[in-house]
Amino acid sequence: MRCIIKTDPELQKIVEIDTPEKRKNYTAVYNNYIQDRDYYTHGILFFFYPAFAPVLRVKSATGEMQYVRYEKKVFTDNLMTHGYLSDILHKVREILQQQIFAKNQTEK
Repeated sequence: MRCIIKTDPELQKIVEIDTPEKRKNYTAVYNNYIQDRDYYTHGILFFFYPAFAPVLRVKSATGEMQYVRYEKKVFTDNLMTHGYLSDILHKVREILQQQIFAKNQTEK
């Protein structure tokens, strides 16, 4: 994703990724989102006694087991991040589809 955004000048016209700093932030958020998704998809649910607070046992990037709190804030942050990423991906998709369409028209 980073390479596509970095090399396509049309994609760099998207307001949310129109500077190198914004593109760097976007790809960092995207990568963190995928890592978090892996934690919550593959983590094992436990309950921390005595409050029975939910925690996930997850494997870190280095392979070590860690425990991550499973709180409402995680869900709300995830939803907000998903919205941010999806909005930009939708714009990227539209531009790429236009490019493919234009290329197909010139080849006819």
